[in-house]
Amino acid sequence: MEKEVGQKKIVFSTEFTVPIDDTSGEPDPAIDPLNNGFRIALVDEDEVAAPTLWSGSVEGGAYDKATKTGWKVNKAGTTWTFKGRDREDGIIKVVVKTLYRKEPGLVKVKVVAKNAAVAGVDGPVQGEISLHPAGFCHRCAQTAFSVPPAAEFCVANGAGTGLICR
Repeated sequence: MEKEVGQKKIVFSTEFTVPIDDTSGEPDPAIDPLNNGFRIALVDEDEVAAPTLWSGSVEGGAYDKATKTGWKVNKAGTTWTFKGRDREDGIIKVVVKTLYRKEPGLVKVKVVAKNAAVAGVDGPVQGEISLHPAGFCHRCAQTAFSVPPAAEFCVANGAGTGLICR
């Protein structure tokens, strides 16, 4: 039996390449979710009237031990991790990792949400990510997910309680 809207788990992960500065080899502007925050939307590619299946936005800000919410960055400055709880969009964890040594401008993102209000998924899904406070027009990436057995897919789990996009 499928759970009601507002009771789904989302696991989303993708890799994408951002433009880099030719001189430094670093993204310009720099990727900094600790200060700039993070936005994500999952969109039904076949739906015109109401394409957004789910969206979430995480503000910038350092981790607060008292509230157990906020961003942490590793010492190398290559991985940012957000942890949250009791959020309306359900986001409990976001990991943004730069993989520049593997490939210039390569970024990996993973998002986990619980109790998220997700509309039904019937076809291809597009993930839209923004690593800039101005939103989806700046420092953004889009990943198209098909149905399995495609290399990148988005599918409801067997019990209908979650959405997995990889």
